[in-house]
Amino acid sequence: MMQLHTSTPQVRPLTPAEFDPRCRQQPKPARRCVSFAIGQVVVTPGAHAALDRSGEAHARFLERHATGDWRETPADEVDENCEAIAHGRGVFTQHRLRNGAAVWIATREDRSRTVVFTPDEI
Repeated sequence: MMQLHTSTPQVRPLTPAEFDPRCRQQPKPARRCVSFAIGQVVVTPGAHAALDRSGEAHARFLERHATGDWRETPADEVDENCEAIAHGRGVFTQHRLRNGAAVWIATREDRSRTVVFTPDEI
């Protein structure tokens, strides 16, 4: 008669991506804070060119900027932005275009103006 050797496998908790494949397919969740006014919008020549090359409109990124959808902005800056909205300071976000280029968006403390620009234009 053949003897079976059984061993107890090591058990560890599964991550959401392991037990729910939808987690692997969904983008990083957006952080939502209070929305805020953006004032006059200025799109720099570099940002305009980058957006044209990617075939995207600046309005999409402005909406994300003003409503707290900052999925591509580093976490520490997201926290700073939430504090800035609550205390009347400037807000800065980073966004990745489909072609891999980046546009950054900054809103002044007094919410009178928002500038869309590229990292090269600093």
